[in-house]
Amino acid sequence: MKDHSLILILFLTLLAFLSSVTSIPHHKKQQKKYDREWKSKRRDCLDNVCKDIHPDENENCLNKCTSESCYSKVFGGQKGELEPGEIDVSRTKQFQKCARDEVKERIKAKWKAAREAATQNSL
Repeated sequence: MKDHSLILILFLTLLAFLSSVTSIPHHKKQQKKYDREWKSKRRDCLDNVCKDIHPDENENCLNKCTSESCYSKVFGGQKGELEPGEIDVSRTKQFQKCARDEVKERIKAKWKAAREAATQNSL
Protein backbone atom coordinates (compact mmCIF):
# COMPACT_ATOMS: atom_id res chain seq x y z
CA MET A 1 0.00 0.00 0.00
CA LYS A 2 2.86 2.38 0.85
CA ASP A 3 4.46 1.68 -2.53
CA HIS A 4 1.29 2.72 -4.34
CA SER A 5 1.05 5.95 -2.35
CA LEU A 6 4.69 6.76 -3.02
CA ILE A 7 4.29 6.07 -6.75
CA LEU A 8 1.14 8.19 -6.86
CA ILE A 9 2.89 11.09 -5.11
CA LEU A 10 5.87 10.85 -7.46
CA PHE A 11 3.57 10.69 -10.47
CA LEU A 12 1.58 13.75 -9.37
CA THR A 13 4.78 15.68 -8.62
CA LEU A 14 6.15 14.85 -12.06
CA LEU A 15 2.87 15.80 -13.69
CA ALA A 16 2.80 19.15 -11.88
CA PHE A 17 6.39 19.83 -12.88
CA LEU A 18 5.79 19.01 -16.54
CA SER A 19 2.65 21.12 -16.74
CA SER A 20 4.51 24.13 -15.33
CA VAL A 21 7.38 23.66 -17.78
CA THR A 22 5.25 23.25 -20.90
CA SER A 23 2.67 25.96 -20.28
CA ILE A 24 3.10 29.22 -22.18
CA PRO A 25 2.96 32.37 -20.05
CA HIS A 26 0.04 34.71 -20.75
CA HIS A 27 2.26 37.47 -22.14
CA LYS A 28 3.74 35.05 -24.69
CA LYS A 29 0.24 34.10 -25.87
CA GLN A 30 -0.62 37.79 -26.23
CA GLN A 31 2.62 38.43 -28.09
CA LYS A 32 1.78 35.65 -30.55
CA LYS A 33 -1.65 37.20 -31.07
CA TYR A 34 -0.10 40.58 -31.87
CA ASP A 35 2.52 38.95 -34.10
CA ARG A 36 -0.20 37.16 -36.04
CA GLU A 37 -1.91 40.45 -36.84
CA TRP A 38 1.09 42.43 -38.03
CA LYS A 39 2.52 39.43 -39.90
CA SER A 40 -0.81 39.06 -41.66
CA LYS A 41 -0.50 42.68 -42.77
CA ARG A 42 3.05 41.95 -43.92
CA ARG A 43 1.87 38.95 -46.00
CA ASP A 44 -0.79 41.16 -47.55
CA CYS A 45 1.91 43.67 -48.48
CA LEU A 46 4.04 40.89 -49.96
CA ASP A 47 1.14 39.64 -52.07
CA ASN A 48 0.02 43.08 -53.29
CA VAL A 49 2.16 46.19 -52.83
CA CYS A 50 5.63 44.62 -52.93
CA LYS A 51 4.96 41.68 -55.26
CA ASP A 52 6.98 43.11 -58.17
CA ILE A 53 10.15 43.59 -56.11
CA HIS A 54 12.68 40.75 -55.90
CA PRO A 55 12.29 38.87 -52.56
CA ASP A 56 15.94 39.54 -51.66
CA GLU A 57 15.43 43.27 -52.06
CA ASN A 58 11.90 43.95 -50.81
CA GLU A 59 12.55 44.41 -47.09
CA ASN A 60 12.19 48.22 -47.18
CA CYS A 61 8.94 47.97 -49.14
CA LEU A 62 7.53 45.35 -46.75
CA ASN A 63 8.48 47.30 -43.63
CA LYS A 64 7.13 50.58 -44.99
CA CYS A 65 3.87 48.94 -46.11
CA THR A 66 3.44 47.04 -42.83
CA SER A 67 3.81 50.11 -40.62
CA GLU A 68 4.75 53.52 -41.94
CA SER A 69 5.24 54.95 -38.44
CA CYS A 70 7.48 52.10 -37.23
CA TYR A 71 9.42 52.26 -40.48
CA SER A 72 10.07 55.96 -39.90
CA LYS A 73 11.12 55.39 -36.28
CA VAL A 74 13.50 52.53 -37.00
CA PHE A 75 14.81 53.16 -40.51
CA GLY A 76 14.32 56.91 -40.84
CA GLY A 77 17.24 57.92 -38.67
CA GLN A 78 20.92 58.34 -39.30
CA LYS A 79 21.49 54.79 -40.54
CA GLY A 80 18.72 55.14 -43.11
CA GLU A 81 17.07 52.45 -45.17
CA LEU A 82 18.47 48.98 -45.58
CA GLU A 83 20.55 48.45 -48.68
CA PRO A 84 19.08 45.87 -51.09
CA GLY A 85 19.83 42.47 -49.59
CA GLU A 86 21.14 43.94 -46.31
CA ILE A 87 20.14 42.25 -43.06
CA ASP A 88 20.27 44.25 -39.84
CA VAL A 89 19.09 41.99 -37.03
CA SER A 90 19.03 44.73 -34.40
CA ARG A 91 16.84 47.10 -36.41
CA THR A 92 14.65 44.21 -37.59
CA LYS A 93 13.94 43.33 -33.95
CA GLN A 94 13.23 46.99 -33.16
CA PHE A 95 10.79 47.13 -36.07
CA GLN A 96 9.05 43.93 -34.98
CA LYS A 97 8.66 45.23 -31.42
CA CYS A 98 7.32 48.54 -32.68
CA ALA A 99 4.82 46.82 -35.00
CA ARG A 100 3.72 44.50 -32.18
CA ASP A 101 3.28 47.44 -29.80
CA GLU A 102 1.31 49.33 -32.45
CA VAL A 103 -1.12 46.41 -32.79
CA LYS A 104 -1.33 46.12 -29.01
CA GLU A 105 -2.25 49.79 -28.65
CA ARG A 106 -4.82 49.56 -31.45
CA ILE A 107 -6.48 46.55 -29.78
CA LYS A 108 -6.47 48.29 -26.38
CA ALA A 109 -8.05 51.40 -27.89
CA LYS A 110 -10.75 49.31 -29.55
CA TRP A 111 -11.55 47.54 -26.26
CA LYS A 112 -11.58 50.84 -24.39
CA ALA A 113 -14.00 52.35 -26.90
CA ALA A 114 -16.24 49.29 -26.64
CA ARG A 115 -16.25 49.50 -22.82
CA GLU A 116 -17.07 53.21 -22.94
CA ALA A 117 -19.89 52.60 -25.42
CA ALA A 118 -21.28 49.83 -23.20
CA THR A 119 -21.10 52.16 -20.18
CA GLN A 120 -22.91 54.92 -22.10
CA ASN A 121 -25.62 52.49 -23.22
CA SER A 122 -26.21 51.23 -19.69
CA LEU A 123 -26.78 54.74 -18.33
